[in-house]
Amino acid sequence: MYFRLAIGSLLFFATGCAGASIKNNDRSDALVSYVISSGLVDVKSSSDFAYRLIPPAKAAPAMAVVYLTNRSWCGTGGCHLLILSLEHGKYKILKNIPAIQTPVTILGRVADGYPIFGVEIRGGGIKEYRAALRPKNGVYPETINGAVPIRSSSPTGRMLISSRMAQCKFSHGTSTC
Repeated sequence: MYFRLAIGSLLFFATGCAGASIKNNDRSDALVSYVISSGLVDVKSSSDFAYRLIPPAKAAPAMAVVYLTNRSWCGTGGCHLLILSLEHGKYKILKNIPAIQTPVTILGRVADGYPIFGVEIRGGGIKEYRAALRPKNGVYPETINGAVPIRSSSPTGRMLISSRMAQCKFSHGTSTC
């Protein structure tokens, strides 16, 4: 499933999930709780973010991507993309990559057992291109400078976070989409 949330309407997720053992059907609640409790979003400002859960692969744990869309996390080059893993019942940020544009896809390939993500790079004076966020030894690049250009200009792979969803505005449970 694909989600975009207004934090102001989801305060009830903020308690009881962080640090608990997580079952598959509770991963969504636990992820929202983690993002709120870690201070990544300002609950009072109804910060928005979109996220997608990724099932475990052979060598990789269950994962999630979170696209932070609040003004404090976005600039002309895009917004921050968090790549998280679920290990021992707790979410852990593997990487916080700034200046990412949507759509965010998961490519049909893996590196070191971890998924390779496809993203859009543009803005901030950069010529637009598609790029792959490829982990090396299980570590994703720090910035878009570590992204590998993809020859295709159109999104490839399985859609995780679409451009349309990242542009929707949610406030207290109401969507403009």
